Amino acid sequence: MMITFHRIHQRIVEMFELQLMLLFLIDTGPIDRTAASYDLDDSTISLSWPSPFFSDTAAKSLTDNRRYLKYHNLYNGRDHHHLHRQQIIGRSVSSITNDSTVIITSPPKSNQMFAASSDSNIINKTVTDEHFLPLADSFVNVRPQQHIGCPPTELVRPCKCLEHHNDLFFRTLLRCNGSDFKYERRFENILLRLSKRLGNRHSKYFDWLHLTNMDAVRKITKHFFADIRFRHLIIEDAPQLKHLHPASFKLVTNSLKYFYAYNTGLEPYRTQPMKAPLGLMRNLTEVHIASRKNICPPKEIIFPCECNVRKDQLMPFGIDRQLLQIRCINQRGIVYNVTNIFNRLQKLVAMKALNESSSSKKHHPRWYFDEVILRNVTELALNSFGDVAISELHIEQASRLRYISRHAFPANSTMQKLRISGANFANDRLPETFEAINSLKYLRSLFVWSCTVEYIPEMAFAQNQFYLKEIVLYGNNIKAIGSFAFVNLPNLEDLRIDGNNIILVDKYAFATNYTSFHPLRLTMVANNLNENSFAFMAMNGAQRPVHLSFAEIGGCYWNMKYLDEQIFAPFLDKSTNRVYLEPECEFRCNDCRMKWLIEIPKHAQKRITLLAESNYRNIYNVTNEGYVPCENGANLYDNLNHWINEWNNCP
Repeated sequence: MMITFHRIHQRIVEMFELQLMLLFLIDTGPIDRTAASYDLDDSTISLSWPSPFFSDTAAKSLTDNRRYLKYHNLYNGRDHHHLHRQQIIGRSVSSITNDSTVIITSPPKSNQMFAASSDSNIINKTVTDEHFLPLADSFVNVRPQQHIGCPPTELVRPCKCLEHHNDLFFRTLLRCNGSDFKYERRFENILLRLSKRLGNRHSKYFDWLHLTNMDAVRKITKHFFADIRFRHLIIEDAPQLKHLHPASFKLVTNSLKYFYAYNTGLEPYRTQPMKAPLGLMRNLTEVHIASRKNICPPKEIIFPCECNVRKDQLMPFGIDRQLLQIRCINQRGIVYNVTNIFNRLQKLVAMKALNESSSSKKHHPRWYFDEVILRNVTELALNSFGDVAISELHIEQASRLRYISRHAFPANSTMQKLRISGANFANDRLPETFEAINSLKYLRSLFVWSCTVEYIPEMAFAQNQFYLKEIVLYGNNIKAIGSFAFVNLPNLEDLRIDGNNIILVDKYAFATNYTSFHPLRLTMVANNLNENSFAFMAMNGAQRPVHLSFAEIGGCYWNMKYLDEQIFAPFLDKSTNRVYLEPECEFRCNDCRMKWLIEIPKHAQKRITLLAESNYRNIYNVTNEGYVPCENGANLYDNLNHWINEWNNCP
């Protein structure tokens, strides 16, 4: 009886400790994936924090799987704890658990844990073992390590693994070609067999997965990819493939960035932008579902524009792809009207439909182009593109383009990328131009550079754009950023406002209506900023982590002599926020308005960091945490007595 009671008590304690660990996970810092460092299965992550109150039994009872969490302690200012290979491989659980690190795994299937719901409320939710990792990934932006090499050749046969590396990155590609398989082997089972052979000793993560000559494959089933993970997927020559199971991409929902399908039976993306699984992928930045029947319209219909099938290669592995492209260059003095050209295309479809026999009931899809390039365009008026579907629109050298009509794009547009350069937008029509851009509800990437955009209007992105991941506003002579300018962009990850001449960042400029654990990487480089550029509460209201960078390696392009306490003290008070500085941008540390930087807690001081190397696609690499550059490159925190003496005369 006493033994049974002891076991029940022990089980209750274990469940309580697990709940407490997960509450710590929700409450503070980021998670990063460390599986690659330890040659573990790619599902592995690790969690680390000071743990004097956790019992040995907690870790021991959670060792049935190979999933670990690593938690960076941000409250007590400790350095990040890194688990060494010998701490995990070939050692008992009791020897792993110590005063600074707790090794835990997925909870039993009956355990309850807290998760973040879509409306940011904390709910009590039953989580099964197979759902635990995607849930953990949803807390923060987990990025797989990029230095995992190919497994041994004999383990991936009949597929092939290729590696590409240079000074900046390391990439792997797994290529499975149906023509290399024996007749009795089914393509659907290839990845399952490969996953079993890799087991838990080798990584199942590849940057690229290339599947080709899938002649007999009719659908991507729920378990088609087994446990194989990837960030880029290319499917070629699968004419019978007509269905993607909604759960087939479950393991890569938060990591898949590129999807390209050529010569398949899949529906065009324009007919299924919100359907599962593509509509559920938060990090997906580009989708191309192309048919082999890339047919250009008659030349006289689109004159003076030109149509061609552009062939290019996906780097770094040189994978060929084909894109249907229209180019309107306005050459030889011939002025073209965008509205007339695309309306003629729409009428051509209607005429073909009328000529068909009503008994045939043949469906006539609207025109679709992967790329449309408009050079020297002068006007984008009401309904400029008719019902034509466009994936990428490039507006180039548009010095006579004064605005974009709020209804220039079709209401059902599935445009994914918009590039605008050289436009001379009128100030009084800027709200209408941004309203037109904001109407593209499936837009994933926006680039505006070398244009005349003197300010970003208040509530510029007021309509919800769920898929928008990246905004680049470079070299536009922007002078002001209005309040709540980016308020309804729940999944925005990169916001680069560089090379401008910003005088004012208004209050709540980067505030959001959505709560998220995923950080926003905000760069404001080379904007001639000074200490008066930020209005009171300019950095307030962002219900998510913000990594703010003023740094660009190799120069200093701002005029800030001190960090304003009213602006940056509340910002640094949040454990997940960061400020990145350029070593050459030195502050006047003897200024009394810098004194507050030594009065904040040490863990907040470490959120000010020198930038060593920046890559907009990766997490910043830093040289020093808690480093504020003063005159002659000295660190404010290295010589506090000197600065305190300087501040003794402060009022």
